[in-house]
Amino acid sequence: MRHNDGTYRWVRDVQRLLLDDTGQALEIIGSWMDITERKHLEEQLRQAQKNGSRRSMAGGVAMISIIY
Repeated sequence: MRHNDGTYRWVRDVQRLLLDDTGQALEIIGSWMDITERKHLEEQLRQAQKNGSRRSMAGGVAMISIIY
């Protein structure tokens, strides 16, 4: 979703359908939650995990080189 300041935001949309006693739809109620910060933190975690894997692989290659 585009914010007033021109930046884009991740938004979580939750909706519920309210029914009457006969099962007919009365209205939809819902809410939006800005989850942009959460998405940024998740991406940082993915990058850190990827970098950690690379370091582990490089360390393993270095150990194999030393052994042989």
